[in-house]
Amino acid sequence: MESTDVAGTTAETDRNGEEWSDDEECLSAGGEETAGEQRQIDGDIAVQTAAPAEDVVVQRQTTAARYITSSSRDCSQNHSSSSSFVVSYLINSCGLAENEAISASKKVHFMTTSKPDSVVSLLESYGFTKRYMCKLITKRPSLLSSDPEVHLKPKFDFLKSKGICGVELAKFISADPCILNHSLETQLIPRFDNLRSLFHTDQVLIANIKRYPILLRKHLNETIMLNIELLKNLGVSEHNICRFLVFQYATMSFPSHGFMEIVQQVKRMEFDPSQIMFLLAIHVLTGSTSTWETKMNMFRGLGWSEDKILNAFKKHPQCMITSKKKVLAINDFLVNHMGYTSSIIAACPSIFCYSLEKRIKPRCSVYRILISNNLI
Repeated sequence: MESTDVAGTTAETDRNGEEWSDDEECLSAGGEETAGEQRQIDGDIAVQTAAPAEDVVVQRQTTAARYITSSSRDCSQNHSSSSSFVVSYLINSCGLAENEAISASKKVHFMTTSKPDSVVSLLESYGFTKRYMCKLITKRPSLLSSDPEVHLKPKFDFLKSKGICGVELAKFISADPCILNHSLETQLIPRFDNLRSLFHTDQVLIANIKRYPILLRKHLNETIMLNIELLKNLGVSEHNICRFLVFQYATMSFPSHGFMEIVQQVKRMEFDPSQIMFLLAIHVLTGSTSTWETKMNMFRGLGWSEDKILNAFKKHPQCMITSKKKVLAINDFLVNHMGYTSSIIAACPSIFCYSLEKRIKPRCSVYRILISNNLI
């Protein structure tokens, strides 16, 4: 190649210093023509040297582009192959439907079946049928890449020691697999011990935990424990406290002093502590005072007296936290389309908790048909 010849000539000239000196003397003696010829030669050499350099750059860029393209293609093919492998495993070993397996495969990756096989084997040994295994893996596919002896077995053994075992354990875990994300030593065991103080026997405690697995994920701090104790002393049942703790955790976390004042207010309104409405009233009153006043003014605007509003609150406390837009829409339909008076509506405040389009209107349509046919 020309570039090689040029490089070779240059190297040879460097090695023979005397020849290079003689050439310089000739150039000096030869005048402008000789010097011009030399400049032309030098220029030709420069061009010959530069051209191959550009070719090399282009060649390198082309090679790099090919490498990058082929690498991306290979990565894509490898990922596709890995994904297909995972999908196949989820279908054949875990019982997932194809669409479930495709969705789950985006959340877990493994190249061999060693670890997922050990997870599946452990689940089966603790009573997980295909049904519950499928339900669990669909919700938490990442479990297949966990170490079952470290992350699963200790928690399963703990629950088993409390009487939750076999199919009940499988049902319990698959219903709320988030439990497995919590530390056994620092979270699950302390919470179980705290819940013991709420229920008079372990049997009742276990029964409620089975019904509401989320209980083991609730942090029972000192404030909550004080509020629970207050409710128990007033005669609120363990079952209702448990339900309230599950569904209104924020209310149970309300500062104890303020919580006690609200409880006393609810008692003065003659709510029965043995009924769930007692707790629902507490939930409503832990809201802001401005919200309460806004709802009072709204019902006054509908023609309700103070007594009607308070009686409606006693019957169904949630009517005071239903959105203004929904209350006005339902009231408008019942008054202007069904002909009901404010007294009739106030006597049945639970109606504001139903869907206007999906329940109230369809049932009123049936009612009209029955009326028109003299069936009622």
